[in-house]
Amino acid sequence: MSDPIPFVIALLLLALPLSGRGRGLHAVIAFAAVAWIVAAALGVIATDFLASMFFPNQGRALHDTYYVVSHVHYQLSLAAIMALLALGAWLARPLSGLATIAFWVMHLAVAATIIPQNFIVALTASDDTFALARRLEAVNSLSTIASAVALAAALLLVTLIVVGLVRRRRNRP
Repeated sequence: MSDPIPFVIALLLLALPLSGRGRGLHAVIAFAAVAWIVAAALGVIATDFLASMFFPNQGRALHDTYYVVSHVHYQLSLAAIMALLALGAWLARPLSGLATIAFWVMHLAVAATIIPQNFIVALTASDDTFALARRLEAVNSLSTIASAVALAAALLLVTLIVVGLVRRRRNRP
């Protein structure tokens, strides 16, 4: 690992929600959501470390390839969005059955978006460029369909969270 300082800072920020004594539950949950976002930065550091460990002769050039950069940053931004939606779902509880279904459909669709991208490196082992193009097209099509399902479920979930928060606010005395 080239620089341990960001790693140590990220670990300290991840420990903040655990020291929740004297704070309200909402503050602890908000700190936990921020910690998930900080975990995304930790993921970038860990991925860079693992790439340099498994491919030591590649150096930083491996990290700068299109697929690694887009794949890793897409995963990490999805993780941050899912953490914020989980916080919103917790604040708007109790969730209806439809919101719970939308939440789990979103999680499964995000997984279905990310998992095929992990096989792109294995697919490039062939010398046949036409077969490679067909396989990459199939993987990207599967990821595109799954991300459209995830987007639809996330929009439904955001709508249901907003409706739940508005109803909760109206019911307060």
